[in-house]
Amino acid sequence: MWEDEEEDQEDEEEGGGLAGQLLSDILACVAYLTDFLCQFAQQPCYVVFSGHLSDSERRVLQAIGI
Repeated sequence: MWEDEEEDQEDEEEGGGLAGQLLSDILACVAYLTDFLCQFAQQPCYVVFSGHLSDSERRVLQAIGI
């Protein structure tokens, strides 16, 4: 009886760890992509690229300061 409760509690803790790791990975990916886009916006070819962006894409880039 007690062993089942302990196993359930361990499963919940591991699940929280996985969710936390996933969130951490997502935030790291967002940071990487933001940095990439900021650096890309400094390149001469960005002018040509930006001419092909949709309005929603422009708003997203403006939201991150590009």
